Amino acid sequence: MTSTTSHDFVKGSKLQIRRLINDNPQRIEEQLRKVIPGWGTAEFDWRSPLASEQYKEYCDEEFLAVLGLEDYSKRWRAVSGRAAVPIGMLWPEWLCPILPFS
Repeated sequence: MTSTTSHDFVKGSKLQIRRLINDNPQRIEEQLRKVIPGWGTAEFDWRSPLASEQYKEYCDEEFLAVLGLEDYSKRWRAVSGRAAVPIGMLWPEWLCPILPFS
């Protein structure tokens, strides 16, 4: 399983996302509701990157687990015979998931 934890960001988009999610989530939530069709009344349950978890960003099977989707990982292994879900094929490792919904 792959995840990243880092505390040394002093500038850039990762820092800005961390600040928004932890300090002012309403600001980014408002914007998401405005620009994504059908999300006008969406509720958000931020799972990452949270200050209380040292800004951990979940990837691969750990990503599925934090969303309660472990069954997808089990199904993948059963169907494909592979040991792990290659989430990186769908979501690049350099862009670990930061999902605003549950």
